[in-house]
Amino acid sequence: MKTHGSSLYMVRFSEDEKAIILLKKWLSAQQRDYFDKLGWFLVVGEHTGHVYCVCMGSIYVVRVTGKRLAFGLYLMDHPNGDMALAQKLIVETNEKFMLTHACRAEVF
Repeated sequence: MKTHGSSLYMVRFSEDEKAIILLKKWLSAQQRDYFDKLGWFLVVGEHTGHVYCVCMGSIYVVRVTGKRLAFGLYLMDHPNGDMALAQKLIVETNEKFMLTHACRAEVF
């Protein structure tokens, strides 16, 4: 609840807005800065040390060769912020699971 002058009012957020608020609470300061400016953020894989770019709905491994490999971990009927948070957490805590279970596609 917020106050405005002497009146008290409730601010209602949509599911998407709530998901983005939660996501930002889990991001580091640098990740949050990237997300606010660019709409994506970087995550370092727990096992391989690869750097992944988490965009809404997709994860891209950043490769030195210039090619990117996209991984899809999809949560149907969930807000984009929830999907991005799930992707961040899986890369940081169980990258091996992501690498064996995600859909893959090479992106040029």
